[in-house]
Amino acid sequence: MKEKISEKLWLDLASEGYEMTHGLDKSWNPIFKVTDKNGKSVTFTESIWRNLIGETPENYFKRIKKEISEAFEDKNRLKIQEEREKTFGEKLVGLDFNPSGNSQVARAKQLCAELADLVNDNYIDVVDRKGSDYSSIRQRLYQHSIGEILNAQMNVVKMLTF
Repeated sequence: MKEKISEKLWLDLASEGYEMTHGLDKSWNPIFKVTDKNGKSVTFTESIWRNLIGETPENYFKRIKKEISEAFEDKNRLKIQEEREKTFGEKLVGLDFNPSGNSQVARAKQLCAELADLVNDNYIDVVDRKGSDYSSIRQRLYQHSIGEILNAQMNVVKMLTF
């Protein structure tokens, strides 16, 4: 029954303009990828296939189409969020640069970006209230703090990936 359902699903989705491929993820777990007409894709794990037992093909088709549709909507929402202007801290630490996709690296960069934004926002607020020539010492402290945050972020990433 499982093979017939997956074959029918593939034919049904293909008739609606979706392209489906299958393979293995980095951990050698079976996955399948659904790509729409615009080239946007969503990847599902094998666990979705395990949920087929006892489910009628009609219910399965309705559910899987809904899940695929919701996954594409979620991806579009994420893309809209990605298009927002990056903060000073996010630019400083290169928040989007994480070729390994390591979640610990992403978290370290996010924390350092937040810290850099905190320092930057405070510095701008004080300069706005007291004038740009408020204190050369404060300006040096600001520049040094930002440099140290960047240095810490790079060292933490090195430690996490070494």
